[in-house]
Amino acid sequence: MKQAIVGAAIAIMVCEAASKAGAEPKPSFTETRHPLEPRCAYVRDLDILHRTEADVAALRDLFKSTPLLIFPRRAGDKGFLSPAELQEFIKEFDEDHDAEALARPADFPNRMLHPFVQIPGVEHMSPRGFYSAPELYGIKNFSVTPEEVLADVHLWHTDLGGHPFKLPNVVTGFHFIKQPVIGGETDFISGQTIYEALPEPMKRACAQIVLELDRGAFLSGDTIVDYAGAMKVRRPGSQRNDAAIQCVPLLYGPEPAVLPQSGFLESVAGWSRERSDAWLRKFMHDHVLPHSERHSLYTSLAGGSNECANFNCVKTSTARRRFSVQWRPGDVAVLDNRKFVHAAAPYMRYRKYADSDQRLLLQTFLPTHRPLTYLPPREWDAAALVDAGWAADAQEADDAVRAARAFFDEKCKLKSSDCGTCASSGGDGEGVPTAPVVCGDASGGGAAEAPAVAS
Repeated sequence: MKQAIVGAAIAIMVCEAASKAGAEPKPSFTETRHPLEPRCAYVRDLDILHRTEADVAALRDLFKSTPLLIFPRRAGDKGFLSPAELQEFIKEFDEDHDAEALARPADFPNRMLHPFVQIPGVEHMSPRGFYSAPELYGIKNFSVTPEEVLADVHLWHTDLGGHPFKLPNVVTGFHFIKQPVIGGETDFISGQTIYEALPEPMKRACAQIVLELDRGAFLSGDTIVDYAGAMKVRRPGSQRNDAAIQCVPLLYGPEPAVLPQSGFLESVAGWSRERSDAWLRKFMHDHVLPHSERHSLYTSLAGGSNECANFNCVKTSTARRRFSVQWRPGDVAVLDNRKFVHAAAPYMRYRKYADSDQRLLLQTFLPTHRPLTYLPPREWDAAALVDAGWAADAQEADDAVRAARAFFDEKCKLKSSDCGTCASSGGDGEGVPTAPVVCGDASGGGAAEAPAVAS
């Protein structure tokens, strides 16, 4: 009897040892969700330079459900990641990254996504901020400054959104080297959270409109936004430049995400500037930016109460959307650029404090082969825009839907509800097609499987 018991105990110990030996290694990090947005997580205790295969597998899985990951600097860390080390880490989060473009940037200039200073040897990495030095990253007389138009506004955008021919990156990466003690934060809003919190009529309406963007008009100062990034501010006498207009949907996939792109908005396709500006102002205030309830601000739009009536201005509680991240030197962040809009805090905040008026970070827009995903509606429904309070009448709704339908017919070669892979016909003068697109279904069908796309 004793021998049987001892034998059984030994067998259990052997099984446990074998189980432990065969167990998959666990990741070395811990993660904590942001209290205001569970799609953002702080990842702690990861040794980025000595990450394991288990770490990478777990991080990729986490990034699918949590498309903003922040890696605070660990206690005891010395120095910063080099540009090459940072790029190697950021690559882990996009298995479709464009290895050719990264390895030979001079051979693929159309896949260079950022327009900023290039770091020699790691050209897809760019220094940003407000900083100067005799030499840094192999660049003599180093100096970076932000665009003047960003001095006192929030530019809500996705990187490369609405670019005429470059495929917007999936992953944007940041590494903070020097941060001011006041200011210098970044604000984020999840497009998925925006969509989920919308009333059902607005969810239907999101797929029925298309946005016309003009990036150049913002950078030139002809059409900018107010401090909050919600209200368009147009230079007197500025005119619409049809040649510069690029159309993008409001709703992206494969999981529905609303990406307003307010900074670059010229108009809603099919609507006047005035009507588009009123829609943007209301939509941003009520459904994108943080607040506890709607206010009566819009009763005076267009000089009376009719505009407010069209937008159904009633007090109603809403969830918080925007959240800010206060950075520290050494922090690293990885962002899914197709699921969040973001805006740097106006740089005049920290430039006004003479004792801490510098900021330096490394940033990359990682080139990718992954197509964009559009979610056209299963059925065109102009009444959805009236039901949502976005269109004042049937004519206004018809105008927007007609323009949106023309966009999807061109981009996705739609016939009824059929979708496929498509690339628009524009280019940069070198015969390079615009961004490839996969069409899904805004009614819940998800994105179609992406066939191969020629590069």
